[in-house]
Amino acid sequence: MAVPSQATTGTVKFGEFELDLARAELRKTGVVVNLAPQPLRVLVLLASHAGELVTRETIRQKLWGDDFNVDSEHGLNTCIRQIRAALGDEAQSWRFIETVHRRGYRFHMLASSAGRTRTFRDWRLVAGLVVATTALAVAGYTWVASRHRTRSAEAHDLVVKGTLLSDQITTDAEKRAIASFEKALALEPGSAAAHAGLAMAYLDMASDGGIRMKDAAPKVKQEAGTALALDTKLADAHVAVAEVKFKVERDLPGAELEFRRALALDPKSAQAHGRFSNLLMWQARFGESETEIGEALAIEPESVRANYQLACVKYYGRDYDAAIAQARRTLGIDRRYAWAHHVLGLALLAKRNYDEAIAEIEKSQRGPSGNLGNAYAVAGRRAEALRVLEQLKERYNREGAGAGEIARVYVGFGENGEALEWLKTAGTDRGTMPMIRIVPTFDPLRNDPRFEELLRNAGAPIQETYGSLPLDR
Repeated sequence: MAVPSQATTGTVKFGEFELDLARAELRKTGVVVNLAPQPLRVLVLLASHAGELVTRETIRQKLWGDDFNVDSEHGLNTCIRQIRAALGDEAQSWRFIETVHRRGYRFHMLASSAGRTRTFRDWRLVAGLVVATTALAVAGYTWVASRHRTRSAEAHDLVVKGTLLSDQITTDAEKRAIASFEKALALEPGSAAAHAGLAMAYLDMASDGGIRMKDAAPKVKQEAGTALALDTKLADAHVAVAEVKFKVERDLPGAELEFRRALALDPKSAQAHGRFSNLLMWQARFGESETEIGEALAIEPESVRANYQLACVKYYGRDYDAAIAQARRTLGIDRRYAWAHHVLGLALLAKRNYDEAIAEIEKSQRGPSGNLGNAYAVAGRRAEALRVLEQLKERYNREGAGAGEIARVYVGFGENGEALEWLKTAGTDRGTMPMIRIVPTFDPLRNDPRFEELLRNAGAPIQETYGSLPLDR
């Protein structure tokens, strides 16, 4: 077992490693180790109880809590793997982290001071690590602890929790995120970070179909504007404004400007890089989009949302094999992530792997969709495709939305004229975000002069769906 060198205030040294408590950094021979915040929090928690068994349940409670709807078991396993990789540990031949089968983990480390050997549980180091654990819990989502500037530690924790919940992009998670941000604002009404988070949570809930975009838009604009008015130097405030300009106002140059302002303020904001990647993708700027999502993944390698976004970039860039591989990688992080199943199904459909494609799309659906109907149609399952088409038309007659969904099914049947008529309708009833210029589903229409005319008349690429997620839904 490696014997650590003398520990100094704010820094724990063991073997070739240093754990900088003040900066929340792990360094190896003086070089910063790229360890994401969540694994770093686990490492600090284990180190602060060196020599003691820390149960999996304890770690889960500290990091995720009772009401955090994530696959925490898988998340913890991922964190431990990343820590082992950073420390050069292996489960069977560990140096620092011992796995106690089915129970938890024990961190083993010695420290030396003035010629005597002592355990790591020196009161100064334990106190420092407790402080560091608290700081990491507050910082949470990115490397930059000042990102969620608040005066109240409790409000800060609620903002971080809301941000992590919002990353899941499900209606239930977004409702929890909204509740978390609202609790933060009850504690600290002037929290720009909470206002920005609330704006993006409402946008993401609209993306998932939990609320109509036109109903969410006033709240989103109000919260984003408040955030920016409160703190013009907060990156997330500019991200929120950028999302409003992109998804609500369709001001793409204005959105790009706000994203770039956010990144100038915080180059290590995974959220800014990831959401900017989405904007670039919808403009068919796939190389730039991939660069931005690569930056996000360098900061948050286990972010489900960022991994999924890379799969989308590959899919819309027609690199279907890479999209399939990346979607499966995303599902390796969270097997329940519906959007990853969806983009995997779409990429498999493009490869004409019909049975597996339909199975994946079905896993992601909560009701009829144009993509599912399209998949049934191109696979020759006409009766099922017609049933979906009928359901979509009933919904359109009832709600006045979903024309683009219907167009997809007609493309699957090869009825391009009908598809183009429904796309014309889609361009007038709920054009919320760029879409048809890049979506592979509409590739069979691209040589038709009527499709080109549709693009010209639209003035900008359009999307007509129930949400604004980067999916050909």
